[in-house]
Amino acid sequence: MILLANIEHPTLNPVEIFRVSWKIFKDRLKTILAIAFSISFPVYVLFSFISTYIIIPEEGPAAKIARITLSGLQWMVVSLIDVLAVMAIAYVADGALKGETVRYRSALGKSLSKWRGAVWAVLLWQLAAIGGALLLVLPGVAYFIYYSFCSLSVALRDQSGRAALDYSKFTVEGRWWDAFGFFACKMLIWIGIMIPYITLYMAMRRVNMHLSFVFGSAISSFVGAYLTTATAVFFLNLECLKALHADEPVLKHPDEGIVSVGAFVLAVALLIVSLVVGPPERGSGFTHRDALFAAFICVSTLLPFFGLGAGILGLAKKDKKQTLPIVGIALNGIICVPCVVGILVVIIKSIIGS
Repeated sequence: MILLANIEHPTLNPVEIFRVSWKIFKDRLKTILAIAFSISFPVYVLFSFISTYIIIPEEGPAAKIARITLSGLQWMVVSLIDVLAVMAIAYVADGALKGETVRYRSALGKSLSKWRGAVWAVLLWQLAAIGGALLLVLPGVAYFIYYSFCSLSVALRDQSGRAALDYSKFTVEGRWWDAFGFFACKMLIWIGIMIPYITLYMAMRRVNMHLSFVFGSAISSFVGAYLTTATAVFFLNLECLKALHADEPVLKHPDEGIVSVGAFVLAVALLIVSLVVGPPERGSGFTHRDALFAAFICVSTLLPFFGLGAGILGLAKKDKKQTLPIVGIALNGIICVPCVVGILVVIIKSIIGS
C-alpha cells in the first residue's frame, strides 16, 4: 500500500478528521459543490417529487409496509446514482491531501469510468446490510460499517464489485468501533443541522411545496458534500494507520462502551418496530398488539439511560480507548435529555397546579 506522504500523523480522532475535512472543503469549495449540484442535487429534487406524488391509498399495516419498501427502494436507487458524486469528491479530497488540485472534469471523468464497478459494489453492500438487518439488527450494522467504504475502494484503489467490499472490510478490521464512532459523529452532525432545517423546510412547504423540494435538496447536497469529504479523509487515514501499525496491538475499546452504543442501536431498532406496529386504535380495547407497542416504547425509552450509565463507566477506564464511551454517551443523550426535560416539566406543572 502506498502511504500518503503528507499524512504525517494519521489519526481517527473525529474532531481532527472533521477539522481537516472542513479545510479541504473550503479550499476546494467550487469543485466539490459543482460535483454535488450537478449530480446529487437533481437526483434529490427528482425523488422528492416522486415520493410525494406516488399514492398509496390503503391504510393499515399493508400501507405502512408499502411506504417502508418504497423508501428503501428510493434509498437504493439514489445511492446507486449518488455514488458518482461520492467518488468524484473522493478524488478531489485525495488530491488535496497529496497537495494536488483535481479539477471538476477530471474528477467526474474518473468517476464515470468506474461507475459500473461502483454500482455493483454498492448494490452488494446494500443487500448485505439489508440481509443482516432482516436477520438481526446488529449484523446489519456490522455489515453496513465493514462495507461502507466500498465506493472509495473502487475510486481510490481500483477495486470492483466483491473485491471492493473485501478491501473495505480489510481496511476496517481491527478498527470497526472507530469506524462506527466516525459514522455516529456524522449522524450527530446531520441531526444537528437537520433540526433547524426541518423547521424552516416545513414553514416553506406550507407556502410553496415545490420550492421546499428545491431548498431541501440544496441543503442536503451541501451537507452531504462536506460529509463525503470527511468520509474520504477518514478512509485515507484508516489506510495509513492500517499499514503503519500492522504489527502493533490495537488498543481495545472498553466493554462498557460497546454496551452503551449497543443499547442505543437496540433502542432505535425497537422504536422503529413500534412505529411499524403502530399506536393503539381508539375504541378497540387493549389487544396483544397494543401490549407489544407499549412494551417496545417502554424498553426503547429505558435502554438509553442504561446505555448512558454504561458509557460513563467506560469513560472511567483510562487504559482503554475513549472514543466509544464518548459516542455512546452522546447518542444516548439524544434520547435521555428530552425525556428528563419532559419529566421535569410535568413535575413542575403538577407542583404549580397543586
